[in-house]
Amino acid sequence: MARFGRVITAMVTPFDGEGRLDLGGARRLAKWLQDNGNDGLVIAGTTGEAPVLTDDERLSLFAAVIEAVTIPVIAGTGTNDTLHSIHMTKEATRLGAAGVLVVAPYYTAGGYRRARPRRGRQHRLARGRVRHPSAHRTQDQHVHVAHAGP
Repeated sequence: MARFGRVITAMVTPFDGEGRLDLGGARRLAKWLQDNGNDGLVIAGTTGEAPVLTDDERLSLFAAVIEAVTIPVIAGTGTNDTLHSIHMTKEATRLGAAGVLVVAPYYTAGGYRRARPRRGRQHRLARGRVRHPSAHRTQDQHVHVAHAGP
């Protein structure tokens, strides 16, 4: 069997009546999904409300779910900022995530600039302009992200 299994569910993120993250509800839901045949869970993807979670909420969610289940947890760590995504990925790994879900910054100019390799001040900012050849936008940015790193 594959490391992550055959049935992996993108889990919703529970909130209470006041709009606060419900970690107890997340633990219960994760256990229920595990007990009912899931081989792994994806948390904090777009189904899991990732865009509206703070870093503290996201990390608390990672910790709560990872501690609650014995199946692999794939943590959504991607953002539109490459350095922030790297930071969140390192934190998720430290908490015990079996994998991460990352969509390379692809749409906003700010994310694209941050994804470029860092070879000096003028190169990093590209003189304040970023060119997006629309036919190759996603492919070009993935190439740049592949070379970005610590």
